[in-house]
Amino acid sequence: MSKKINEMFSRIYKKYDFMDHILSCNVDIFWRKKAVDETLKGLKSHKSYKLLDVASGTGDLAIEIKRAAVKKKRGEDIDIYAIDSNSDMLNVAINKAKKMNLPIHFKVGDALAIDFPSDNFDLLTSSFALRDFDDLEKFIQEANRVLKKSAKIVLMDMSDPEGKFSKLFFNLYAKIMILEDSLVDKDAYSFLINSIRSFDEQRLINIMKNKGFKNIKVAKLCPYVTFLLTAEKSQ
Repeated sequence: MSKKINEMFSRIYKKYDFMDHILSCNVDIFWRKKAVDETLKGLKSHKSYKLLDVASGTGDLAIEIKRAAVKKKRGEDIDIYAIDSNSDMLNVAINKAKKMNLPIHFKVGDALAIDFPSDNFDLLTSSFALRDFDDLEKFIQEANRVLKKSAKIVLMDMSDPEGKFSKLFFNLYAKIMILEDSLVDKDAYSFLINSIRSFDEQRLINIMKNKGFKNIKVAKLCPYVTFLLTAEKSQ
């Protein structure tokens, strides 16, 4: 993540969660639940798993995965590590996890140079961060490196939608963001809108195929502004 983007998140981290819920009309909770369900789907009972959440931000996805595992009485089976390059955002995540008494290993770390050994994780997740990476290919390469063979990767982000209803929702979303610009941080939310409009899902899929992933599946989440991608590391 570039210095400019890192500084941007340090300006808005205190209001990030609140703005996320407001701007998505709380639909982000539904999106995150889908990502959690997909992450935990198919895991074998009585087996331990190591999960890495990359660019964890304020930790919502990592926390929800751990909470769901605890509810399934599998809290101890899934050991979660979460990294983010922004220490301000990560401190919010640490405090939230502590209040919920959820043991998650948080660490400042770079998505493009992941500070873990190769073939180390059974699962890797990342949500709403792909658009922020300076080098998407490098991230996918690093994700492949730290995952074990046949491990699962779950990625979620937003892109410019197709379809009349989806475009109407996104245009409303953008207008609300622009309104909030003046109250929070104009440059930050303008950047976020532009990054959504310019993100290329097909390029992501092509990169993943070239970097050693298979069984790549993409699902659009209502109102079809957000996509959920799952794949496996090749043998």
